Amino acid sequence: MFPLEYFLKGMNLHEMKKYSNPPDFFVMEAKLFNPLDHIAQAASEMFACGRFLERRVIRGALTNGYQWIFLIMTFADDCLLTAI
Repeated sequence: MFPLEYFLKGMNLHEMKKYSNPPDFFVMEAKLFNPLDHIAQAASEMFACGRFLERRVIRGALTNGYQWIFLIMTFADDCLLTAI
C-alpha cells in the first residue's frame, strides 16, 4: 500500500521502487491543445517507467485537461530482462 504522501506530493521512480507494489498507472499532461500529438512521447515515458519498475503492464492517461486518451502497454516476457 502506498502512503498518502505519494498522492499529495508525488514521488520519483526511485522512491516508488522501494515499495513492494508500486502503482502502474501514470497520468501525463499534454502541453498543447491536441493530446494526439503527444502519444509517442507518452508511450516512451511509459516504456521507461515500466522497464525501471520491472512491470509487465503499465497503464496511463494522456490529457490536456479536457480530452483524455487512455493507454495500456504490455511488455513481452524478455523485454524487461535486456540491459538498457
